[in-house]
Amino acid sequence: MTWKRTELAKLEAASTIDGLRKTRHPNRYGKEAALAGWLRRFGADEKVIAALVAAREAAWNSGDVAAYRELLTEDADIVSATGRAARGRDALLKLYAEQHAGALAGAVTHTKVTHVRMLSDDVALADVEYRMTGGRASKVGAIRRGLMAFVLRRENGRWRIAAIRSIPAPAAKEPGKPTKSTTPRKPTKPTKPTKPRKPAKPKKAKKK
Repeated sequence: MTWKRTELAKLEAASTIDGLRKTRHPNRYGKEAALAGWLRRFGADEKVIAALVAAREAAWNSGDVAAYRELLTEDADIVSATGRAARGRDALLKLYAEQHAGALAGAVTHTKVTHVRMLSDDVALADVEYRMTGGRASKVGAIRRGLMAFVLRRENGRWRIAAIRSIPAPAAKEPGKPTKSTTPRKPTKPTKPTKPRKPAKPKKAKKK
C-alpha cells in the first residue's frame, strides 16, 4: 500500500507540474505549440522552395541539364510558355534542350516566387513571376513575361519540382501604331441640298 501511495503521489505531482508548465509557457504546449511549430516549419519550407526555384533558374540559364535533372521528380511534367508539353523527367529535359537550341536560344529567364501554399506536409504550390530577356526576339517576343505555377513535392526529406505550368502574358502593343479599329475616321462633308427643278414651260402651238 505504501508503494502504491508513493507512486500515486508522484503521478499527481507530475500532473501538477505539467499543468503549471502549460500555464506559464503556453507556446510550448497544446494547440498554440502545434501552430507555432507548423509556422516555423512552413517558414523553413518556403525558403527552401524559393531556393529551389532559384536553382532551377540558374540551371535553365546556364544550359546545365545535369543540374536541372537533380531538381526534378522522376514523373515531373511541364507545359511550357510556347505551349509544348512533356510528361516525365527525361521528356521534360529533352524539350528543354530542343527549345534552347531553337526558339529560346540565347534567352535568359528571371524568376521570382510571389506566393507559396502548402497543400500537405510534403506537397506545395508556388506562384512564380517570370521575365525573359535576350534570345531571338522575333520568336520569343510573345512569351517574354508571364506567370508560372510550380508543384513541388518532398521526397526523402528533399524538395523537388513535380510540375510546371507557364502562362505567358499578352504581348504589349508597340506605341505609336494604333490599330485600324482605334484610328478615328475623318468626318464626312455634309451634302449640299439640291435645288428643285423649274417646271418646263408649255410649248406654244404654231399658227397654220
